Amino acid sequence: MDNEWRLSAARPIVTKTEATEEQDENTEVVSPVPDTLAFVGGGSFSEGTVPTAMPEAVAEFSAEGHWVRLKLRGQFCCSIGFTFGEGGRSIELSDGNTRQSLGEIRMQGVNQSLVIEWAGDLDRDGKLDLIVADSTDHYDVRKQRLLLSSQAKRGMLT
Repeated sequence: MDNEWRLSAARPIVTKTEATEEQDENTEVVSPVPDTLAFVGGGSFSEGTVPTAMPEAVAEFSAEGHWVRLKLRGQFCCSIGFTFGEGGRSIELSDGNTRQSLGEIRMQGVNQSLVIEWAGDLDRDGKLDLIVADSTDHYDVRKQRLLLSSQAKRGMLT
């Protein structure tokens, strides 16, 4: 993975297929820009490269989970932890002072999970931003969330 990604202006192309006896109605969303990860609306984003957080080679493992340290612009910015608790596993973010839960990884379903799809500085404020996706039991349904540090509530990281 490269250290920088590109933020580009693009409008999604949405097509719908009619329902038939064999198949339900289907909506397809594609991008005119190759390798598009997500569409982001609103905000004051500007086109150009955006720094991507890179994991350090070493992960910290313990009885309560494991943590991966991330660097942004060559400096430590935070750790992402996969922790174990009574209700299952969760993903947490920590900068060494503040610890924030990003969500639980639910193990009851066939394909339910929380995935960090991208980490970097999308709003270019020098702090970590995330794109996370919640998947469901349905194989092709997932809900992406953009977590911006500039929009974080007091005491939160994103």
